[in-house]
Amino acid sequence: MAQWLAITINGLAFGMLLFILASGLTLIFGLARYVNLGHGGVYLLTAYVSVETYQRTGSYWWAAAAALGLAAVLGTTIYVLFVRGRSWLRANPLPQVLLSFGIIYVIADLVQARYAGLAQSLPLPDLVAGSVTVAGATVTEYRLVLIGAGASVAVALWLLLTRTSFGSAVRAGVDDHQMLSAIGRNPERLFACVFGLGFMLTGLSGLLGSAFIGASPGVEYTIILYTLPIIVVGGMGSLSGAFIASILVGVGDSIGKAYFPEFSLFLIFAIVVLTLAVRPEGLVRSA
Repeated sequence: MAQWLAITINGLAFGMLLFILASGLTLIFGLARYVNLGHGGVYLLTAYVSVETYQRTGSYWWAAAAALGLAAVLGTTIYVLFVRGRSWLRANPLPQVLLSFGIIYVIADLVQARYAGLAQSLPLPDLVAGSVTVAGATVTEYRLVLIGAGASVAVALWLLLTRTSFGSAVRAGVDDHQMLSAIGRNPERLFACVFGLGFMLTGLSGLLGSAFIGASPGVEYTIILYTLPIIVVGGMGSLSGAFIASILVGVGDSIGKAYFPEFSLFLIFAIVVLTLAVRPEGLVRSA
């Protein structure tokens, strides 16, 4: 029983990290219908920047500010340079994917040049560096922090989208982009804000992930390999679906690595296949 609980907690921690990353991608797709796989490269960059900033300043707050600020600036810049005013790009998923991988390649090369391909990780704060025993299972405190962070992000996004005028505008844009102008909103400005917010969530996942799975070359593809099943299983553009799917993928990956290490990825994609067979639109239909 204790072993199963430890596996479940580990899976929930990984799942919540994936949710924070996937929520940014889901926000952007839900409003702009833009498939942005460039999040993988931004995750890699912000993970390394978090570690370097902490090494230079000794402050986790500065590391967080650097990661989130850099990600937000990157998201807004990518939108202004490559997305704004390009209706043909929004209507074609293939160019979006190609552009996304181009962004990943550029970021990966820059990171390789800056950090020489060396794996790094952010040291845990002393406050959460220990371990606790839950029902006989020993788990690290940082895993509980990740679970709390993921749940907090989910609640914050729900409140933002359902209890604020910004959220009302986003939901109106999901239903009908022309509705934004009708309610007095500038669509391009709203899209830029959503891109910035979506990338900021990626920066948060890079910050948290740098102390969990570390920063290393290739993680930009690995993290996307886990994120895509979440988007497909949860439903394209659905935040609630992404939250549920993140739990399924995280716990499924933890169980797979514990009992079937050679087939852990197979188990993840088996969940995808089963979902597509039973419910092709995903667990939760987006707006």
